[in-house]
Amino acid sequence: MNNKKKGLLLIEISTEELPIYNLKLIGKDFIKYFSEFLNLNFFKYFKIKYFISLRRISCLVFDLYYYQKLNKNYIKIYGPKFNLNDKLNIYCNIIIDNWIKKNNFIKKNILFKDKNNFRIFYYKKIFKNKSISFFLKNNLLNILLKLKLNRIFIKWGKYNFNFIRPVNNICVLFNKKIINLCLFGLKSNNKIRPNRFLFKSNNNYIKLNNSKEYLNILKKKGMVIIDYNNRKKLIINYINNLLKIKNLKFNNKLFINESVSLVEWPVVKICKFNKDYLFLPKNLIEYILKKQYCLCLYDYNNNLTNNFIIVLDINKKYYKNILYNYVKIIESKLNDSFFLLLKDIKYPLINNFIKLKYLVFHKNLGNYLYKIKRLLFISKYFSYILNLKIDFNLLNKSIILCKCDLVTNLYKDFSILKGFLGYYLNLKKNNIISLIIKDHYCPNFYNDIISNNIYSNIISLCDKLDTFIGISLLNNYYFLKKSNDPYCLRRICLSLIKIIIFNKFNFNFKVLIKYIVKLFDIKKKYDLIIIYNFIFKRCLIYFINLGYKKNLIISFINIKLYNILEIKNRMDFLIYFKKKYINYYNYILKTNLRILNIVKNYIKDKFFNLNHFNNENDFIFLNSYYNFKSNSLYLISKYEYKLLFNLYYNFSLKINKYLDKNKIFILNDFNLTKFRINLLNNIILVFLFFVDFKNLLIL
Repeated sequence: MNNKKKGLLLIEISTEELPIYNLKLIGKDFIKYFSEFLNLNFFKYFKIKYFISLRRISCLVFDLYYYQKLNKNYIKIYGPKFNLNDKLNIYCNIIIDNWIKKNNFIKKNILFKDKNNFRIFYYKKIFKNKSISFFLKNNLLNILLKLKLNRIFIKWGKYNFNFIRPVNNICVLFNKKIINLCLFGLKSNNKIRPNRFLFKSNNNYIKLNNSKEYLNILKKKGMVIIDYNNRKKLIINYINNLLKIKNLKFNNKLFINESVSLVEWPVVKICKFNKDYLFLPKNLIEYILKKQYCLCLYDYNNNLTNNFIIVLDINKKYYKNILYNYVKIIESKLNDSFFLLLKDIKYPLINNFIKLKYLVFHKNLGNYLYKIKRLLFISKYFSYILNLKIDFNLLNKSIILCKCDLVTNLYKDFSILKGFLGYYLNLKKNNIISLIIKDHYCPNFYNDIISNNIYSNIISLCDKLDTFIGISLLNNYYFLKKSNDPYCLRRICLSLIKIIIFNKFNFNFKVLIKYIVKLFDIKKKYDLIIIYNFIFKRCLIYFINLGYKKNLIISFINIKLYNILEIKNRMDFLIYFKKKYINYYNYILKTNLRILNIVKNYIKDKFFNLNHFNNENDFIFLNSYYNFKSNSLYLISKYEYKLLFNLYYNFSLKINKYLDKNKIFILNDFNLTKFRINLLNNIILVFLFFVDFKNLLIL
């Protein structure tokens, strides 16, 4: 084939159903790694485009040159080098000969160049431009295996291959030429598979004569719209047209992405279930329809209707039967939930409280009745340390009822609706408590919306802390040390931080954790530092996601500031102070740096011997230090940070004045040297009450 020949390269990997939520990501990763491979191997092309559907991964490379486009037809492999000032003797020739033999080089291609008084020998390796087919044979499998990322590969078939899903067919074409490969035990060909649902046999194949026909033939003969964005536009247009006719609307935009991933030839239809089922809770109906990949429809007053949309790969001949069966399935599920709801609604929610003793929270931590008792104690103590002015009667009633929906009949089939079931079953009794029950699980994830109800947030914080500490204490912090997270402790910890910051809960979590540990009545001695460090790590991740710099966060974690809200407030103040008073800020930092450079090689000692100074300067400076320390602690306790940094600046002036006038290291007076070193160490400790300035120096 001519070296200047260029054309269209097609690669299609036909598979079983791919994971729908990662479908677009798989396609993007494929062309990312494939384009990197082409660029690395000097293949020139105009553009590359991915195509993805439920059962195929493919890409088209436009105007691709069949052969590499290299600037040179050789590369230099460098070998031994010798100093020109030394004579090149027999020993040098032996070294060169051994290098040639070891690498099987041809002696006539050995050259040298002189540079910076050195003679460097190198081998000029000449090679020809290789074709794309040569590189695909050796590299395509590795490119496909890179698609793993966070997805689990499965083993399938009689061959020892791991891939996202089993592969059925491989089509690789460069214009009219089949590029012969063998991947996953299959040979490449020029055939593609049509839509699985619209053709009776899975063995049907469509033959391609040219890679340029791919998109057109796949659509006309295979009934597959392979372009993800085209399918999405088509589905949106179908839905909008149907909704205009019916005068309805929808709220779930995620449904569109799911539908695009689920189908290859989208047909959009509106169906109806029996109106009587609208008596059921709205969230329950929405959940049932969502599980069947259906879209709930609402009127313009935001009321749920009995209409829903489905998007399917269906043949027009059979779609009425398929839709009828679909409605039948949904109505059967609604009927089952209606039956369970009737059983649950017979008795008040409080009647389920005693059943919680049969529901195990964890085999080593007791049942849910014990958990409720702990929550009552924790919430009371938490409210006490924060001095919260709340209705304790309302809080206690809400805690007693908050887990009662876990023993209902509906929960067994619809566990995802926990909280909402308690809200619905208690709605007629007390609307306020019902809302608290519904929101007390929020937030479940980092991006979840948090409730504005203070009672829900207190219960949520206490509940999550109880779970987090209880699981953490098991088997000597086993689950905190694991790389995976079966109990979602990392997620719980991030949710706790979000609740604290949202509600501005100003408290020392170390004190609260020690109290909660006592409630578990564990006889073994535990080192709670592991729990504290785990929380600090989550704080680092949380604040980085909010946009704070890593070194700024670490400067507060290093001083073991066990107040999460205080960490945020101090960081906000430092950012503000640096922006508004940059000269003062830099002066304080430079003063800290000067002290640290002096004392870094000496042991810190907090003890002062007043007999060790012999001049008035030391006495005056020592008194200034004591005033500085007491005033710093007072201002920190009152959160007067602006006055505090004014104090820092004024004392920094005194420090520099003292250091300019007095030598720290006095050879003839060891005691005075020790006194001055210890005094500087103690000054650093006072600065550490607010922040670790050492870390701020590298910001």
